[in-house]
Amino acid sequence: MAVANPHNIQLIAKTRIKHDKVDARVLGELLRTNFFPRSYIPDAETREKRLLVKDRVKYGVRRADLKNTVKWLLKRRGIKVKSPFSKVGRESLRSLGLKEVEIRLRELELVDTIIEELDRRIHFAALGDHEARLLDTIPGAGPLHGPLPSHGPPRGGTVQELQARLRTRRPRPVAPPVRRQGDTGPHNEAG
Repeated sequence: MAVANPHNIQLIAKTRIKHDKVDARVLGELLRTNFFPRSYIPDAETREKRLLVKDRVKYGVRRADLKNTVKWLLKRRGIKVKSPFSKVGRESLRSLGLKEVEIRLRELELVDTIIEELDRRIHFAALGDHEARLLDTIPGAGPLHGPLPSHGPPRGGTVQELQARLRTRRPRPVAPPVRRQGDTGPHNEAG
């Protein structure tokens, strides 16, 4: 069985006669001549790892939302608490007696425990994955990047090639180029 994205099969979209018999013939020709643009379908283990990382990201976003909501509730009442999410800060928030803050703190504790569990599971999944362990050696990459290849196999194939691309990447300029009055260019048309 072969799976392809319909947008990648331009020949079918351009045929004038649209019915299954013609489309089947075109697909058969593409398969026979090895021009069929196959889609990448990850194996079951990779799909499970992706779901694990997706859950971790979702709960990380939820934690940030809860913290921002608590900060907003405090700001709205003019209450200032230094380090509101440290252990001492959370106790001082609870001592305020605000029900809406208390509810969010309880939810935040639950989300924190879920995140800890997901981090442990990701860590153990990364330990058994050779590619994830190699990615862990690259600054800025880690176990969260290992089990979750974005779209199919990594561009360039191996982790060593990824490391080489990162080493040879040119730094971005800090400031945009300076343009003078009267210069012509794509962003400043004189005339």
